[in-house]
Amino acid sequence: MKVSFTGFKNAGMQINQINNENGEPRMWLSIFNCELTNDTFGKDLDAFRPVINNYTSSDDSRKNFLNLQFWHYLRDSDREKYGDKFVINQKEYPVNMENMRIFQKLADLFKKVNGTPDYLFKCDKSYLESDNCVKSFILPPVLQNEDRLRAIHDVENIKSMSEYLVDEITNAVAEFLEV
Repeated sequence: MKVSFTGFKNAGMQINQINNENGEPRMWLSIFNCELTNDTFGKDLDAFRPVINNYTSSDDSRKNFLNLQFWHYLRDSDREKYGDKFVINQKEYPVNMENMRIFQKLADLFKKVNGTPDYLFKCDKSYLESDNCVKSFILPPVLQNEDRLRAIHDVENIKSMSEYLVDEITNAVAEFLEV
């Protein structure tokens, strides 16, 4: 097992295009998943414990994981009807004053991920070969292959997407505060 010196390990990121019944793009589903740790460079597990404790699962191996899904609707009418959504460990967190600290912690985590030197990114082989990895990214069987899993856990991909999620969180909070 590799030791994390970042406050997180086994990080991965993926974007899925979701189409409507006519095959037209309807939304982007961005998924970030990582195992949080407490170590020399970060106490991310402690910081997110109240959030990840809301995840009720009989699978004890997922107890330290943060799984964020960001649902971004492409059409204005869909965004007005449904709004963009942030789902953490299967629970939706609307952007409001009550959840503002959670969004600040998420933005801080993504900034940290983006600023982490590449050589500090750790991904356990046992994790990559586990059902946890496949379930975290909602992969249909046809996409459950080694090349796809490598792409999801590619450091450049993760950093690029973490920067994107910081922007989306910032925009969502700014939009809420303007109302």
